[in-house]
Amino acid sequence: MNDLIIKNKFPKLQQLASFACAGCLAVWSVYISFAEVFASRYSVLFYLAVGGLVLAVFTILSVTIWLPRPIFTISAEGLIPNLPNQSSLKPISWDEILDVNIGLNFFKITLKSSKNVNIDLSSIRYSDLKDIKSKVVEFCEAKDIPYKNA
Repeated sequence: MNDLIIKNKFPKLQQLASFACAGCLAVWSVYISFAEVFASRYSVLFYLAVGGLVLAVFTILSVTIWLPRPIFTISAEGLIPNLPNQSSLKPISWDEILDVNIGLNFFKITLKSSKNVNIDLSSIRYSDLKDIKSKVVEFCEAKDIPYKNA
């Protein structure tokens, strides 16, 4: 069984446009900065160019390296929810799960320790929600965990 990782989708066109704009800003900022330094002038334009370079670097990093963590991960080990406004949810191992109730946009998971865990999936897109539900059903069937639609 394959793992399922749901990430916040950052559209490729928007990512490319942000990267291109930040690259142009960086090139312009470096050019203006060096022109001002070689002319021995440190006017407002120089400081604006340095600020533009910093802004360009942060923009490039935010669309490449600093992407957010996955919002939901389902693996052979368990469920790892990282949903907004639900920071109290911890990773749940399949070995800990007693049964799963699958609702329209939520999961109610009963753990072997008699604790109930509610996972609200209302912030996830419908296409991702279908994938999550089908993957949970697939893992429940494979690991003989009872599940039902609530």
